[in-house]
Amino acid sequence: MAEQSRLQWAAMRGKGVPYLPIVTRGFDVSLRCSLDEPFPWKKLEYPYCQIVVDNTPDVFQKLLADAKEFAKDSPINAVVINCWNEYTEGSYLMPDARDGDASLRAIASVFGRKPAGKYVYIDAATRKFMEIPSATFENVPYGGHYKNKLDVWLPKNANAKTPVVIYFHGGGWTGGAMEDRIIGGAIEDLLANNIAVVCAQYRYIQDADEQEVYPPVKAPLDDAVRAVEFVKSNAQKWNIDTSKIALSGGSAGAYSAIYAALFGGCKLDVNTVAAYVPQTSLDPKQMREWIPNIKYGAHAFGFNSFDNWLAKRDELMPLIEKYSIASILEKCGGGKAPTFILAYPQQEKAGDKPKDPTHSMLFGLMFQDICKKKNISCDVIKSGHKQLFDLAAEKLKK
Repeated sequence: MAEQSRLQWAAMRGKGVPYLPIVTRGFDVSLRCSLDEPFPWKKLEYPYCQIVVDNTPDVFQKLLADAKEFAKDSPINAVVINCWNEYTEGSYLMPDARDGDASLRAIASVFGRKPAGKYVYIDAATRKFMEIPSATFENVPYGGHYKNKLDVWLPKNANAKTPVVIYFHGGGWTGGAMEDRIIGGAIEDLLANNIAVVCAQYRYIQDADEQEVYPPVKAPLDDAVRAVEFVKSNAQKWNIDTSKIALSGGSAGAYSAIYAALFGGCKLDVNTVAAYVPQTSLDPKQMREWIPNIKYGAHAFGFNSFDNWLAKRDELMPLIEKYSIASILEKCGGGKAPTFILAYPQQEKAGDKPKDPTHSMLFGLMFQDICKKKNISCDVIKSGHKQLFDLAAEKLKK
């Protein structure tokens, strides 16, 4: 469809009439269709229409760039974007759970952002506006999937190589956006302390399902490792001290940070992990023993309920041991392990029945017990995320 648009623009060139190239965000009315109607549709009438597929933000951005180039020679130097913000017709620019504000980013990349020095976005969890400085480098690809992107902030006028905090957002590996309120509130302070910041977007469980990756959690966890490796490979260009890397994240993103730090016997050589409300196990039996009312995590292995996941636990054990960070930690030698700082807003102790079991401090305390056996430094603290980043900055500056 995009190629047909380009052919149409070319056909209109030199016709002697004003012409504005049109770029569409997409079309998908399937949400208005009856679930009883078999697909593909037998009848082709609204809402049983053709559906635009593969309309990723990257494809959208390339089409925008081509339209802009075409419009330079047009009597009307403008581009029309078809996006009437109708979610149920699949043509919108509003942020969503799947891609965040990636389509808006695509427009900013091609046409510029005003003001250029700041980035305003909506935090996926609170639905509130956040304002942060524009990244030094935005949407840097670190892998083959369109979700594999980084934002990079570098301290200005740094006299020496700088530490770096690499952050993975939360959202259960099923939603969210590259920046959230957790890292958004810390970027300026970290930069003021001459610490670089990198935020990574990654594949979700839904993307893993589409790519037939199993278990689905493998996709976001592999991407976390790949993102850290990419930052290290660009350390000289970005003036980053690879001996002072801190990984951070919130909730599922915090899990990804811990996984990347432990990956391959801690081969990424991470200095510090500053994790906010991380889960620390993907073994359903272990999780129930730690937190009796836990119901989180089944989607990581493709199940729709915790009990179904638990029932299949024995046959899944090889994969659980590979992707559960508590199991990985049990086998860790400890010699190259980073310092862990795990923060939770509610103080809890073993035997408690947490109000928020998904983000319970019990995850941190049980992880800390394993660290003690391995002689690995691990602090579990009751705090907000600001104090967590302050502690991480203090550790990196030593």
